[in-house]
Amino acid sequence: MTLVAPIAWAQRPDIVTIVIGLADATDVKISLADNTLDFSCTTGEKKYACKYELYEAIDSEESSNKVTERQIELKLKKKEESDEYWPRLTKNKIKSDNLKIDWNRWKDADEVEGNDMGDFGMGGGMGGMGGMPGMPGMGGR
Repeated sequence: MTLVAPIAWAQRPDIVTIVIGLADATDVKISLADNTLDFSCTTGEKKYACKYELYEAIDSEESSNKVTERQIELKLKKKEESDEYWPRLTKNKIKSDNLKIDWNRWKDADEVEGNDMGDFGMGGGMGGMGGMPGMPGMGGR
């Protein structure tokens, strides 16, 4: 039996980021077309897959992906950059427990500065940044 892959997504004016939260994925297959995402992989004995018609077109040549031990990350380049954000990832309104907004990576158009890559390939979070000054034990000085 094939399971539906868990997806968390966010966007910027020019890109959509997708994180598929499956650890130790093997046999990863990602197919991007003008407005579709087709994904499958195996983790242990379980097979996962999903296929979505995206809300708008993407540039598959300019899009990229990265498979890590913890997850699969996709950066989809929107065909047309716009201040109008997609209201949802998919063309049709669907309700799915496996499709969620990634609020940790989400940024509104007025929050994006310069070459913001949406934490792509960084795993999100603050990485190795130290704490605030004057806070002993928190990395501050």
